Amino acid sequence: MIPHNLKAEQAVLGSIIEDPNCIFGISSDLLPSHFYDKSNAGIYEAMVSLVNRHVPVDLVTLISELEGKERLDSVGG
Repeated sequence: MIPHNLKAEQAVLGSIIEDPNCIFGISSDLLPSHFYDKSNAGIYEAMVSLVNRHVPVDLVTLISELEGKERLDSVGG
């Protein structure tokens, strides 16, 4: 089993929601594949997708992104 820390993954995602600009400092080094939890990876991937399209990352845009890709349920709703 690969070492992992789900709370750390959640902290990263929460930090991006609290301060969306912090994703610019980590997105070049942190990839969705680095997440152990597939739900967390899917959420992060959606966040990166928003940033790449110059869409602000917040709960509304994130939920919309996940719904548009039919992934909201797969990441926990």
